[in-house]
Amino acid sequence: MTGRVRIILWLVGVFAVTAIVVTASVAFVVLRSVNSTLAPAAAAEQAFADIRKLHPDRPPLIDVVNPRTGDVRINRTPNAPRKNVATLYFMYWDPEDQKLVRGEAPTWITSLRVGITGVGNWSFSDFHVTREDIERYSPGVLIDFKSPDGSRAIAWTR
Repeated sequence: MTGRVRIILWLVGVFAVTAIVVTASVAFVVLRSVNSTLAPAAAAEQAFADIRKLHPDRPPLIDVVNPRTGDVRINRTPNAPRKNVATLYFMYWDPEDQKLVRGEAPTWITSLRVGITGVGNWSFSDFHVTREDIERYSPGVLIDFKSPDGSRAIAWTR
């Protein structure tokens, strides 16, 4: 092998190890704060209503009008002052398993393309929602979504 090939292989190896470490770190940070409990539909609906009651005066930052067509409205507040938001809170209900999953994650995770910060295969970056948008909108509900199969997801800040 030539010196050039060795350097390229070494750089690819370093990049791969870095990607693995970053992925494992994100998983650790998020999964350590996640808890899951059994919840019938009525209890889950009440839990979601309780979160919405905390911020009744405005729609979510990301308003999913029609998930099938991708009709989404972003309710930015560009002139609002930025607030220091360190944590995103989320809750998900799976009607099939009757499980209510609650957790929290640091706001820097919104810049990554991971499902836990959005809904299903969606991520905040898919909606072009930035951390600055979240800081200007906060505190409030970031997304409140019910899918056609009955699953629910909500994310908010305090």
